[in-house]
Amino acid sequence: MLFLEANGARFNLGWTTGDGGSKVGRVTGINHKRLAWYIVSAFLIYLLSPLVVFLVKPLLPPSTQEVHMKQVKAHIEKITPAWNNFKSTNAGFELVEFRVYTAGNGQLLVGGFVTSEIQRQKVIQFVLETHPPRSLYTNTLQVVEPDVFQSLLGDKPSSKP
Repeated sequence: MLFLEANGARFNLGWTTGDGGSKVGRVTGINHKRLAWYIVSAFLIYLLSPLVVFLVKPLLPPSTQEVHMKQVKAHIEKITPAWNNFKSTNAGFELVEFRVYTAGNGQLLVGGFVTSEIQRQKVIQFVLETHPPRSLYTNTLQVVEPDVFQSLLGDKPSSKP
């Protein structure tokens, strides 16, 4: 750990060593005003650097992840009507959703809950048939028991007997 001791017009710059001792070095030729300016300057740089990044970032070209995530978002918007149609003709897919995922430099996340592995495969097949622009992330698409599914659904009565 660094520490600074004031000794008149001179400053001692010290540091602690791993064995509990300390060492002191002398910074000569620096006065209080100059040190104050250095500290204030460093503090201003620390405060203003995020602002500079915030102002400069829009001027830079988008990263590949940003491009891929925009592609995935546009794809999700494009397939949403077909997915809603698929859900209206097939029961048990009410808790499945598609989202943009940041892993893998931008992926299409297929997540939610279904009651069988067959339903899980149907969801994945549906998405693959839409030719997504990026790879799928399906680890969050889980098969659960029907009673768990109903409790997650909010105990809504099913439309089919």
